[in-house]
Amino acid sequence: MKAAARADDGLFGDVAGLIDGARARSAVAINSELVMLYWSVGKRVRDEVLGGERAAYGAQVVTRLAERLTASYGRGWSKPNLLKMLKLVDDYPDEPIVSTLSRQLSWSHFIELFGISEQQERDFYATFAAHERWSVRTLRSKVAGKLYERTIAARGSVDGLEAAHDAAGVVGHRRP
Repeated sequence: MKAAARADDGLFGDVAGLIDGARARSAVAINSELVMLYWSVGKRVRDEVLGGERAAYGAQVVTRLAERLTASYGRGWSKPNLLKMLKLVDDYPDEPIVSTLSRQLSWSHFIELFGISEQQERDFYATFAAHERWSVRTLRSKVAGKLYERTIAARGSVDGLEAAHDAAGVVGHRRP
């Protein structure tokens, strides 16, 4: 009887591992697809309505679009959320970079990064969060603890660190 119970435990452990692995991969794929959807929506709105001299008109369009999308698809398409999608395009204008990061960072990570105004600092945190697989809570803690500033103070720059992470497979996302 004990041998059968051990065999059942082994089988259960193997099957549970398969299920957990599939769930984790599914979550990553879904998150990546959502981030790319949000980037595409932000880009479409940015390109079509908010460029150039139509900014005042564009703000009205975003409001109306949010109302219609929210009525059709729910509260995830509110004006504040659409503005976050526009911010994603502003901060990360290159689709291949966003595509790579979206496989490593969640939408919540990007929202945390939006609070960082300096591009080099934002890139520093995005690179480390992706490479080190920081949770959103850890990212928030590192930003609040001024890791970027402390690293510059200790090393004089962050250039070597970014190159090391780029070599390790994290795509750099600095603008040319």
